[in-house]
Amino acid sequence: MIENSILLSLYNDAFASIHCQIYKGKLNIAKPLIIMSMFELIEQEHVFLNKFYIADIKESYERLQKKYSATTPYQYPLYFLENESFYHLKWKNGRIKTHTPSAKLIRENVEYAYFDNALWDLVQNQEMRNHFCTIIENYYLK
Repeated sequence: MIENSILLSLYNDAFASIHCQIYKGKLNIAKPLIIMSMFELIEQEHVFLNKFYIADIKESYERLQKKYSATTPYQYPLYFLENESFYHLKWKNGRIKTHTPSAKLIRENVEYAYFDNALWDLVQNQEMRNHFCTIIENYYLK
């Protein structure tokens, strides 16, 4: 139980401090929307293993993009979220460093995205997904 409360605290802090760019005085919500997309895929039972395929994330992200009037193409947050401690990309032949990831670069070089194993275990529970979604909504989407 103590281990879960420590993990919960760790991920609460991580979700509350996602590094988001501010552009023209407005917070870019693309990274939080990618995470919400991944949670949505779990909720819809599109993901059973800790492997989120790019096409699935893109489709879910684009729905949320419309809902929240976001304009950033999916490949940017998908790529730059890797700077967060809980999110990772499975590269086909090693990570490619760039400041401007193209959709083609992502499609051709990334197998899938995934969460830390501990986070993956937590978000299998609907209450936990809802909890983390609430944090994201309160910090980034209001």
